[in-house]
Amino acid sequence: MVSWVFVDLGGTLWDEAPWHDFLCRTYADVLGQRGHPVPLDVLRSRLEVLIRDHVSAYTRAFVQEQVPDEGEASSVLHEVSRRTRDRAGELQPLLPGALEVLDDLRRDHHVGILANQPATVRSHLEATGVAARAELVLLSDEVRRAKPDPALYRVALERAGCPPGEAVMVGDRIDNDVVPAKAVGMRTVRLRCSAYRIQEPRSDAERADAEVSRLDEVPPAVRRL
Repeated sequence: MVSWVFVDLGGTLWDEAPWHDFLCRTYADVLGQRGHPVPLDVLRSRLEVLIRDHVSAYTRAFVQEQVPDEGEASSVLHEVSRRTRDRAGELQPLLPGALEVLDDLRRDHHVGILANQPATVRSHLEATGVAARAELVLLSDEVRRAKPDPALYRVALERAGCPPGEAVMVGDRIDNDVVPAKAVGMRTVRLRCSAYRIQEPRSDAERADAEVSRLDEVPPAVRRL
């Protein structure tokens, strides 16, 4: 029995391509201003490799490659966050059919949102109708835990009052969604249609219980678990 379905945001309910483009350009700008210029195409290519290799904090890893000094690297990351965090909502529009999928899931299950996002996106969730369709909204910025830390998933289960075996995580990333959810005993559905579709499972621990290529395939996949 599946009581709760937790759904990711970026790459799952939201089209994060505009956000990723903005992030890449901002990282290139800040690195260049700090004396570490990186061509945008080189930056994009390296990030793709890090994503493929399941490096969860891939932008942090990239900055640390370019800026060996830990303090300076932290300063770059802080500046990028300052310039971008207030635009995380507006630059991640709803994917077509996202609200309909949430409505479909709500017919048989409790629905929660579980995502690595700044607290500033909450108004976007409310304005687009996502918040009204979720009984719980847990954002890493507010919980002070971030994927892939399994503690974030334990917080979600605790707040839902749900045993792990009755919960499903729906997301697009192996490293951030599938692995930590399975680690706490949840079942998983991977939506393989975002930039993270290039990630391949390397072990059973990284293999989702179900994998789909379209958002509208998620509710039937959940019901089959």
